[in-house]
Amino acid sequence: SKTHNLQYSSNIVEKDDEVIVIDYKSSAKVDETHLRQVSLYKKALESIYTKNVSAYLIYLREEDIEIIS
Repeated sequence: SKTHNLQYSSNIVEKDDEVIVIDYKSSAKVDETHLRQVSLYKKALESIYTKNVSAYLIYLREEDIEIIS
C-alpha cells in the first residue's frame, strides 16, 4: 500500500498579489530537512495559486532569530 506523508505548515498568508508561507522552528541550527520541507510547501502552493509564492523558514532561539528565505 502507498504511504502518504502529511505535512503541516505554520502559517500561510494570502495577500492581493502574493502568497507567503512561514514555517517556524526552534532548532539550534539550520537543518536540511527543514529547508526541503519549506520548499515542498512552496511548490504545493505554487501548484494551487497563480500568484507569486514566497517561503520563509524562521528559527526562534533564546539567543537570536534567524530568517531564511
